[in-house]
Amino acid sequence: MAKKRKLVPEPLLKKATELLDIGVPMSKVIRDQDLDISAPALATLVKYYKQDAAPIYLSLFPEWLDSLVITEQPDNAVYNGYFPLGQWLERK
Repeated sequence: MAKKRKLVPEPLLKKATELLDIGVPMSKVIRDQDLDISAPALATLVKYYKQDAAPIYLSLFPEWLDSLVITEQPDNAVYNGYFPLGQWLERK
C-alpha cells in the first residue's frame, strides 16, 4: 500500500504561501505555524497551490480534508491518477 498523503487546509496553506513569498524560510514557517509536515511536502503543496487551477484545487482540498488541521488521507480515500491532476475516490 502506498504511503498516505498529508494535505494542508486552505487557510494554513494560504498563510504559509504568503510567508514564503515574503522571504520567510521554510523551516521557520513550519516551526512558527506548528505544521506537522516535511519541508519538501509543503514546498510541493505550495507550488501546486500557486497554479490556481480547478482540478488542482479539488486535489489539494478534497471533501474529507479537515478545515483546521493538516490531515492524512483516510483509509477509504484513494487518489486516482498523478497528483495533483487526478481525482480523489472513495474506496468501497
